[in-house]
Formats: sequence, C-alpha cells, structure tokens
Amino acid sequence: MKGLHLTPFLIISVLQVCSCIQDVQSENNCSVLSRSGEGFVEVKFPFRLNDQPDSCGFQGFELYSQGNFTMIKLPFDQALAVDYIYYLDQGLSVFDPDGCLFRRLLDLNLSASPFTLPSITDIYSYSYKPINCSSKASSIYFTPVSCLSDLPGYYYLAESSSPMQELSSCETLTRDQFQLSYDGQRLFLVWDKPDCRRCNGDCRLNRTSNKTECMPYPSSYDPDTYTSSYDPDIYASSYKGSHARDVTIGLCAAGFVAIVTIIILLVYKRFSKMKKKKQNLAVERFLKEYKSMKPTRYSYPDLKKMTDDFKTILGQGGYGSVFKGKLHNGVPVAVKVLDNPTVSGDEFTNEIAAIGTIHNVNIVRLLGFCVEGSKRALIYEFMPNESLDKYIMEEGERSTKFSWTKLHDISMGIARGIGYLHQGCEQRILHLDIKPQNILLDQEFNPKISDFGLAKLCSKERSAVSMTAARGTMGYMAPEVFLGSNKTVSHRSDVYSFGMVLMEMVGGRKNTADEGENYAQIYFPEWIYNQLKQGEELGLVTDSVEDAEIAKKLTMVALWCVQWRPADRPSMKVAVQMLEGSLERLPLAPNPFAPQVEKKNMGDTDANDT
Repeated sequence: MKGLHLTPFLIISVLQVCSCIQDVQSENNCSVLSRSGEGFVEVKFPFRLNDQPDSCGFQGFELYSQGNFTMIKLPFDQALAVDYIYYLDQGLSVFDPDGCLFRRLLDLNLSASPFTLPSITDIYSYSYKPINCSSKASSIYFTPVSCLSDLPGYYYLAESSSPMQELSSCETLTRDQFQLSYDGQRLFLVWDKPDCRRCNGDCRLNRTSNKTECMPYPSSYDPDTYTSSYDPDIYASSYKGSHARDVTIGLCAAGFVAIVTIIILLVYKRFSKMKKKKQNLAVERFLKEYKSMKPTRYSYPDLKKMTDDFKTILGQGGYGSVFKGKLHNGVPVAVKVLDNPTVSGDEFTNEIAAIGTIHNVNIVRLLGFCVEGSKRALIYEFMPNESLDKYIMEEGERSTKFSWTKLHDISMGIARGIGYLHQGCEQRILHLDIKPQNILLDQEFNPKISDFGLAKLCSKERSAVSMTAARGTMGYMAPEVFLGSNKTVSHRSDVYSFGMVLMEMVGGRKNTADEGENYAQIYFPEWIYNQLKQGEELGLVTDSVEDAEIAKKLTMVALWCVQWRPADRPSMKVAVQMLEGSLERLPLAPNPFAPQVEKKNMGDTDANDT
C-alpha cells in the first residue's frame, strides 16, 4: 500500500506526458468527413478541404463544398464531384453532379493535373470509350447516353472489348479509354505522388522541411523501416528535418510507457483479485490489433450525445436496438446498441474486421464503434429508406412500390456488393446472412449490404471453409450450411442466398410457408421453375413486354443461383454478367429441386472455384 501514495504524482506525470504527445500529434489532426451527394467522403492527406490549413494536404489535391457535393477542381476549370477516395490504392471515384459525365469526358484534360487515368481494368469497372454512331445501335457492348439527346447522332459508351464490326458505323470521340463504373456514371482516377501506399495510407506534411513523409505507428517504430518507406523523389530530406520532433515523440512515449507500467503494477498489486471478463478481454485485444484502422472509437458519453440520449429508435432485433444519431459535423448516422447479453464478442469483432475499411457503394459504411465494459455499439451511415423487405413483400401480394426496372437495378447493386466482398477486398469475405432484412436502401433506394456479424474471412485462394455450426437464416441458407455433418461453406453459399432473395423480389412473398419451418416446404421457386420448363406464363403482374422480360431474367438468374450443389452455381461475377446480358443468351438452369442422390456430398465445391 505504501507505493500507492505515489499515485497523485504519477497521475500528474501522465497528464504532462499526454500533453506532450498531444502537442506533437495535433499537427496532423486533419481527417474530416465531408458530405457528397447522398453519402460522404473521408478527407485526409494528401487531400484537404479549402478551409483547412495548407499543411493538411498536398498541392493539387484541394477539395471544396458546392451545395451537397464535395468537389475537386481539375485544370482548365474542370470540376467534378468526389464519390469515394481509395487511399490504399491511391485512386478516387468522381462523377458529374449535373448527371452528364459523358459530356465531361469529351473535354477532360489531365495534362497539368496530379491525377491520371488507370491503366489496368479490374472486374468491378469497365474500360469505355465515348462514341457517336450515325444510327441507333443495339450492341450489348454499348451503353446508351441519354443526356446528349439534344445533339445529332446517337451517343454511347463502348466497352474496350467491343468487336471491330460493332464500331464500323461509329466515330470514336477521344483517344483515351476511361475506366468507369458499371452504369457509366462514375470515373476512376489515380495518382502516383505523393506515394503513401507503403505507409498504409498514413502520411503527413512536415512543416519544417515542407516535405511529405510517412507517419510510423509508435508501437512498431523502427528507424530502418521508417527511413526506407520514403519515396526518393519526395521524401529525400524529410527524415532529417523531422528528427528532433521524432526524438521528442520517442522520449514522450518512453516516459509515458514507464509511468503507465508503474501505475499498472501498483494497481495490479492492490486489486489482484479483480479480473475482466474473458469476452471483454478478447474484444479489447482485437481492437488493439486493429488500432490503426478506421472506423473511430467513441466513448459511451459520445454515444449519448450523438443520439440525444437515445431519443429516436429506428428498430429492434435480437441483438438490441438501433437509434438515429448525428455526428458532430451534422452527418446522420444509425447507432446499433448491442444490449443483448447473449451476443458474443465474436459477432462484434466480426463486424469491425469485415467492413471496418470497406468503401463500396453497395456496402453499408461502418463509421465507428463503442466499447466500454459490457457496453458495445456500432455506428453506421444512416439509411433513410430502411430495409428491402419493407418494399418487396406486402401481405402476401406483390408490392407496387417498385417498378420492374427498379427491382432489376436493386438486384444488380446487391450482386455487385456481394461480388466486391468475394473478390474486391484484401481477404475474401463470406457474409453468410444475405436476406432482404440485411439489404438497406439509401435515399435513392440504392441497396447496401449490412449486418456482418456472422461473416467469415478467408484468403482468396481458399475455395471452402469449415464451420462447427450453421450460420444464417432459415429460408436463405444454402443446403450445405445446415444439412449434413460436414458443414463446409464457400462464397457460393452467399450466391444461394442471393438467389433466394431474387425469388422473393420476383414473387413478392416469402419462399417458405414459415421462415422457421423445414427447408423442404419451399414452394414458390419450384412452382416457377416448372412454369418456365413447360413454357408457361409466369403469372406475374407486369405492365409491358419489357417488364415481363425483366421478371423472367431475374427468375432465371435466381434459379441458377439456387442450384443444390455449390459447384453448379455461378460466381457473383458471372451472376452480374447474367443480369447485365440479354435474356435470349440466358439458358434455363437445371432443375434445382430434383431429388438429390448424394446428399452427403452437398457441401462439395470445385477445387478451382473462383
């Protein structure tokens, strides 16, 4: 007990050390969220808003607000709205707030800009070239441009892989090929310098030397790796110019560690019988490993202030309650408070690990979290139109809230989101609970996948993952997830769930008589397959030939996705191509409801499954 008399002195010392570190680190507190359209953009180095200090950003990377958009000004008075910034890949997605990106592409000049066009096309965007045709084209390789209807001719975005004969009557309008999103409304740009990729995206501007430098993590600081992480052209003299400050940080950190160590030893000696629960320790250990990640960690008082003391409730579930909130900068959020004691720490850490760093238009954005003892919460971007199930089912009959064209757009968004989880992230993410209740809708009714509490992460090279227990919701779970003793799942288990969601969107009803009843009671998918097989009408409510074709395409894609054997289902990349392609090229799937001879092998997957 004698040593505890030193506690007031140690507390004062800790406060002095914390002040020392805060003074040094405050120079780099430039990260902010800025609204852009219906979402928001994280702005940090090398970008800065025009009302932030010059040291927050790099020359040529200035952003500014215009109405509800975050804009970037390019040379020759060109300005585009920013959709997302991918700091790890040094790229950004931009769009025309006036809705005519095609017209902007014709005048785009990046010669005096730090940004360039990507040279490699990935599976989540296509390389296009603007063309003008003398007659109307019907090629599947051409995306029509409606915003130039006032000009003569027919304007299209042509895929770079378009056959030459398709382009014979068309004029290519620019020499450049542009990497655009699937709908042709977003353009992708990249930058080379400043190069922050070897810094994991964490850079700063040294005010003393006016050079850009990597910002190392204090817990893993190594002078060798620190100096080697500079780009020779940009970082040549940055280390020398910041050496004195780094020494100061090192001394402050060393003093802080020493003092905190003494306090921990004294407290441990005095309260040795007090232990934290094993689950809370596991959560804290996880958060320590991911301390460099976004989202932000908030305190419980922050949470109360954010939600106006939990005033407005948005919904309730088995996990707890969701409340409407607002960040300090006015951005609306949804706060999910996990107040059910049966919710495990694994589900909480799964959510953060799976989507903590994902920035995708079809994945709900996790902005922050709170952990204080048994209190846990997750903070998401706010989705004003709730979940998909509110719109596709209405008292057993088809809801009239969505047109068939909108249903097709929603299905495309869901498919692209799942495809991004499977192939677009550093690790493959198996969601394992795809259902309408977990598809949220933004202000424009664009879908975003949510609720990653049951997700599993694995390397992209692995085609299957073993589980000890079933995960998901009955009626949407693939058969290999809940039948048989060897529960082996792959990303094609999510494909099955997506197919069942498509079935509900088409039929406007649940696929089982009761969601919790036996799998064998599924009736609508089997009935609609028999209708297609016999060439009968589907009996769905459609107002035009085009609506009927969309309904039939969604149905046929769904039947491919719900094949009994995982190896017979398409990947999400192929499912997206089916939804994008023409109905005439889409064959009817084999009967997924035929008696299965080898149910013991229903978890089999292709060895080369991609």
